[in-house]
Amino acid sequence: MLVFDRAELLPFGFFLTIEGEKTVYGCEVRHHFGERVGVAFVDISLIVATNPNSWIAPNATQHKI
Repeated sequence: MLVFDRAELLPFGFFLTIEGEKTVYGCEVRHHFGERVGVAFVDISLIVATNPNSWIAPNATQHKI
């Protein structure tokens, strides 16, 4: 479960980076309620191979967790 100020603005798929970590996570929205969003973590290589235009790249939009 992730929490965002404006969860309704999230795309279906996005890359998540966490401040202080070097790992980038691929996320797909599964459900949301208010500012809380349930996501599935997915393999980034599959994202790029299947439909890269439906995803937001790292650092394109900054959301603090």
